[in-house]
Amino acid sequence: MNDRTKAALIGGIIAGVLSGIPFIGGCCFLWALGGGFLAVFMYMKNAPGTFAMGDGAKLGATAGVIGAVIATVIRIPLMLLGVGMSAMGGGKDAGTMAGFAAATGVVGIIFTIVVVVGFAVLGGVIGVAVLGRNRPGGVGTPPPPPPSDFGTGTGGYTPPPAS
Repeated sequence: MNDRTKAALIGGIIAGVLSGIPFIGGCCFLWALGGGFLAVFMYMKNAPGTFAMGDGAKLGATAGVIGAVIATVIRIPLMLLGVGMSAMGGGKDAGTMAGFAAATGVVGIIFTIVVVVGFAVLGGVIGVAVLGRNRPGGVGTPPPPPPSDFGTGTGGYTPPPAS
């Protein structure tokens, strides 16, 4: 397994598990943001050279997809068991309430998938923006200073002869 896959897998597992747990999963955008950031952080520790914003977005998207799959795998059994749902009253409307709960659960899972992937991409981009400044040639690195004889007319650029 290469470093990019390993970083995306670890970031995705963290984002997915924390997003899938019913009570703390309400802040799934924070966990996804952190998972994308973590994936970029782990990859950039050992990555040679510079790391562009697009690379961070791809790594965040990969971590987000992994996180969304894990969150869905955790949420479906909990949804079927009724964990985290309000108490449904019995009686003549029980069938309607069960259908409503199923539809709400499916919409909630789709919403979770979109949020986890989207915020993991954002976390990857933020990770490159924040962590890329400390790397040679990374984002925000100033250009080298001009040579000491710059602008003096000696030893500088000489244009080619006109033909």
